[in-house]
Amino acid sequence: MDAPTALSKLGLEPLQLLPKEGLAMMNGTSVMTGIAANCLYDTKVLLALTMGAHALAIQGLNGTNQSFHSFIHKLKPHSGQLWSANQMLDLLAGSHLIRNELDGSHDYRGSHPIQDRYSLRCLPQYMGPIVDGIEQIAKQIEVEVNSATDNPLIDVENQASYHGGNFLGQYIGVGMDQLRYYIGLLAKHLDVQIAYLAAPEFNNGLPASLVGNPQRIVNMGLKGLQITGNSIMPLLTFYGNSITDRFPTHAEQYNQNINSQGFASANLARTSVEIFQQYMAITLMFGVQAVDLRTYAVANHYDARATLSPATRELYMAVRDVVGHPPFADRSYIWDDHEQSLDLHIAQITADIVSGGQIVAAVNQVLSSLK
Repeated sequence: MDAPTALSKLGLEPLQLLPKEGLAMMNGTSVMTGIAANCLYDTKVLLALTMGAHALAIQGLNGTNQSFHSFIHKLKPHSGQLWSANQMLDLLAGSHLIRNELDGSHDYRGSHPIQDRYSLRCLPQYMGPIVDGIEQIAKQIEVEVNSATDNPLIDVENQASYHGGNFLGQYIGVGMDQLRYYIGLLAKHLDVQIAYLAAPEFNNGLPASLVGNPQRIVNMGLKGLQITGNSIMPLLTFYGNSITDRFPTHAEQYNQNINSQGFASANLARTSVEIFQQYMAITLMFGVQAVDLRTYAVANHYDARATLSPATRELYMAVRDVVGHPPFADRSYIWDDHEQSLDLHIAQITADIVSGGQIVAAVNQVLSSLK
């Protein structure tokens, strides 16, 4: 919509612009910064959902909470690592599906490994630099949003003008390159968890591909969904490549002999966010199915509300509500292949995430801790 319409809807009066202010507001840096700010916000939402999805996966895999004990992380106290460990402890608190080993005990399980595999055990160490990196980008965008990016800049008090380069969106270009890289890392980690859940050799007793009804021979469970996610994840890591180091050196008779590529980088980030929102839907579907099946293994019914931690129960129910599949004691979320269209579920969950709906509200505590 045009600016007067938007201002009217918000009940705001138009600014009375002075000389040069209109040009300053239309500067390309302002546009790319606006895109970047929205991408950053959406990525923080996806980061909070990522933590919730990992918590569902850990419960589905009968993982331990010991790896998140504060004793471990105070000895390597990176801020993002500490945040990730603390959040995971909160997300798993009260779960009946994990091995509660915060007292230092070790539940040795016969032929199973005595430690969880890296994707669970090293989660805070993997997530930490991503969390710290996103926070650094947030600080840079906040400075950029509140800065003068015009040229020349006028020193009214001293009646002087100064030619400079505040318009160069290098912080946005580099920041959005980094953001896309972090999104790729988040997706890679989630893809490992999905593979872990789907493989009966490693998932601690769950059915292959998380098949629901074992009596229906043709059921494939979430096999197709895994293949879909596995096709998306490499795309997100590919988009994590930088573009700011690919600037032209010849524009405008060599006046613009370096260029931030900030607009291109921000637009690529917007694409990455949109793809990751769909990938997150796939991840959450795996999480819901996995905890239903794990609940059956420990409680002989499929209603995971009775076994999940309170924090993840909200996320579980939000996904269920959005796709219109309430929990039942006698069947898991995905029971028989022919009963639902999984692409419709992906679309419904994605739309809820994009709109900041019920699923996002379910991880609001995690999201609030990022602000």
